[in-house]
Amino acid sequence: MATSSTIPSSPTRGSGFEESVSSLLSGQGLQIPAWQFGLGYGSDVIISIDSIFDPVNLLSALVPVRYSEYLYQVLIIFRLWLAGVGFSLYALKRGRSRFATLLGSLTYTFSISLLEGLVWPGFLVGGVLFPFVLLGVEKVFRHERPYVLVVSLAVLLAASYYFAYMILILLVAYCVVRVVQIEHGFVLRPFLGWTARIGGGVLLAALLSCVALVPSVLEVLSLSRATTTETTQSLLYSFTYYLDVVPGLVGSYSVGSDCNVGYGAAAFVSCVLLYLSGKGRRALKVALVAMTAMLLIPAVGSALNGFNYATNRWVFAYAMLVAYVVSVMAEDIGQIDLRRVLSVLGVTAALAAWIFLIPRERTEENVASLLAIVLVVALLLVAGSNLPRSTCRARAGRPRLPLPEHVLLHRRERGRMGCDESSHRQCLPALRRRLTAQRRGAGG
Repeated sequence: MATSSTIPSSPTRGSGFEESVSSLLSGQGLQIPAWQFGLGYGSDVIISIDSIFDPVNLLSALVPVRYSEYLYQVLIIFRLWLAGVGFSLYALKRGRSRFATLLGSLTYTFSISLLEGLVWPGFLVGGVLFPFVLLGVEKVFRHERPYVLVVSLAVLLAASYYFAYMILILLVAYCVVRVVQIEHGFVLRPFLGWTARIGGGVLLAALLSCVALVPSVLEVLSLSRATTTETTQSLLYSFTYYLDVVPGLVGSYSVGSDCNVGYGAAAFVSCVLLYLSGKGRRALKVALVAMTAMLLIPAVGSALNGFNYATNRWVFAYAMLVAYVVSVMAEDIGQIDLRRVLSVLGVTAALAAWIFLIPRERTEENVASLLAIVLVVALLLVAGSNLPRSTCRARAGRPRLPLPEHVLLHRRERGRMGCDESSHRQCLPALRRRLTAQRRGAGG
């Protein structure tokens, strides 16, 4: 049950919203209450004005106060649903199939990184808006209107400067990787062009959110916990943290330092299969290794927490990456062979040894996770033994015609840049440069 200090974060704010609207409609002008006795033991509204700009919280204005506790629970589920919708839109934009998108969306929505929002709903702000921010960036890369990027970032900055800080840092790394993929390397002029486009959207979002962002930031900077310099940072987490993080990625519990992980058996199998898929998907493999390493280094958690104490509240972004790996590998179900299945079982055996040889990890939850992994592997083995045969028989009688050179070149370029079928327009600039260079070489 929600406590009295957390329930008012939406319904009581709704009462203030109703008072403001009533004063405006009665001709008294817009009068926003400056003090709310329902905020903890009473507090200045300005320190939490950012919550007013969370669109989900505004729904509390439509519900009587006596139903506030029920609304509080419903809005948590609604936020989880929005997170799944955001991931689905992003995955579809990246060219994933509907089935693969569904699996990835379920992995993301029901990961422990997001289900932590059942305890602290404020944690869901980052998890809900992060997929929409990435969706907006992908739209910009496809030369579409930047409305999604600007609106999602404006809502994020207004609703939570804390998670906005984390997401903007992660967004820089994401954009650099995607630009390198699109431009087939680091090319200065296109890189500056993309920087101007995306940076302009971020600046516009910041300007739109200033009415909530500036008061919140100024209020926080006046607090002693934000200006203290006495925080000491160790080089490593505790020994038990590293013991728990391995089975924790498959199970469902916090391993410490707000590192709430747990993504299920399908995610574990998908991540293993990713590194068994050959030389392709290099960016995805590097990203998974890099972000896993970030979980293990306290300095990273400190930097993403405003260079304060180490905390891994950014794990919603890690959940997003793992879920996207699930959606990518789900499209390779028909290509699973016995060798890959045995390799996955080998990694699973190593995980089982970790769990059974360490008494601390020998829990019912971890054993259940192992059984779930075995079940997923069995399903993959059945799928891999059926789909390829039917596919091969269907293609056996089709004559193969030689493809034109420009089609072969386009496919090679698209594979090198990590482009998919639905985003082939991204490859056109690099493809044009390549063809132009070849023509000049042939002419010279």
